[in-house]
Amino acid sequence: MSDYIVRATAANNQIRAFAITSKDLVEEARKRHNTSPVITAGLGRLLSGAAMMGAMMKGDDDLLTLQIKCGGPVQGLTATADAKGNVKGYAEVPDVMLPPNPQGKLDVGGAVGLGILNVIKDMGLKEPYAGQVALQTGEIAGAEAIVRYHHKDLGIMDPGRYINLLEETRLSHYLDLYIFEQVCQILHKWETEGIQMVPISVNFAGETLRQENIADQMSALIEKYQVLCEYLEVEVSESYTDTNQEMLAASCSKIRKANVRVVLDHFGAKNSSFSILSIMDFDGLKLDESLITNLVGNRRSRVVAKAVIDICHQLGCSVLAESVETQDQLNVLQELGCDYAQGTLFNKPIKVETFEVRYLKE
Repeated sequence: MSDYIVRATAANNQIRAFAITSKDLVEEARKRHNTSPVITAGLGRLLSGAAMMGAMMKGDDDLLTLQIKCGGPVQGLTATADAKGNVKGYAEVPDVMLPPNPQGKLDVGGAVGLGILNVIKDMGLKEPYAGQVALQTGEIAGAEAIVRYHHKDLGIMDPGRYINLLEETRLSHYLDLYIFEQVCQILHKWETEGIQMVPISVNFAGETLRQENIADQMSALIEKYQVLCEYLEVEVSESYTDTNQEMLAASCSKIRKANVRVVLDHFGAKNSSFSILSIMDFDGLKLDESLITNLVGNRRSRVVAKAVIDICHQLGCSVLAESVETQDQLNVLQELGCDYAQGTLFNKPIKVETFEVRYLKE
């Protein structure tokens, strides 16, 4: 074969670049698997990426596998490479035929659809290292800042044990504003260090929303850290037992006037109602776990979820499904037109440092 990989380094080996010519590799894969044009392009990209990533490994026996599990008609793609430039792969459904995309190009995105990319590196250890990333546009869409208390003896404690106590003692706003400030610091750090920026959402309790000057306190923190408001989101919920719709709508209006996006959380939970959609201005909505859990086997759940998604789109708002745990749930959400998803299917809660390395840094 006349294919080859080019490597380049700069800044005392702090920057590395790889490029590949893989025409012969892709053609060989097409012949062996009798792939359609769109699958040839998709599998070719995965094989080329695997070959370059494999070239980064040092051990002769190291193996790298890229595995896409998806809801599109191809159903899945797999490629495996070693450190010597050897690579192989296949498509679950090799003969998918699709019309060109709006740009007149092969619709690889349509063939793959929404799914999961697994990167598995086997270095001969007892267990391989595996990482996952959600696929929609091919990029991470955002993050949610959540609170976890590490007790020196008991380890990670159930959030309900201290969150409920803070709400009962009307001290929630101290924690919420502390987390909001931490998020501002993180966003400032990302911008200063040239790290890819993504929106981060912070949960606000009902007691926090009742603070008369909550918008002013948020604006002061935004000004202090010179944060771009487009990367800040506040999640609120109608399920607060001590909050009525009018107060929630008024508080959220103040926050939105500070140019911070508002997301209606836990929609579909026990205390939520459709009427809030006509009363409150919001930028996004999160479908509650109770709707997602029964989405696959319950037609009523699908009908309700579809109705909420359609209403939000007509209102100019995005929809995110939370607590997504299975590929089947993800496939249904894609069919219903849901914009985003989060849950253990993609990742369990991780530290911000891990999030940066896994999703933001090249």
